[in-house]
Amino acid sequence: MGDLDGRVALLTGAGSLLGGAIAGCLVDAGARVVMAGRRLEHLEEFAEPLGDAAVTVTADITVDDDLDRIVAAGVDHFG
Repeated sequence: MGDLDGRVALLTGAGSLLGGAIAGCLVDAGARVVMAGRRLEHLEEFAEPLGDAAVTVTADITVDDDLDRIVAAGVDHFG
């Protein structure tokens, strides 16, 4: 990955083991991450070590209102 300083990534499926690993890689590369998934307990587990660089949103990307909430969470948390 390249230099992602100042970027915000939206990651769906972030509650899976692979999603959690990808979120960590994005943060290591300088990005802040909006982690979306269906299982809050898994999202929180993977987001905890990322600190303020990650925000979690329980969502189903097949639901339009959930997509709006994911984007809003990123804007609210990261500006």
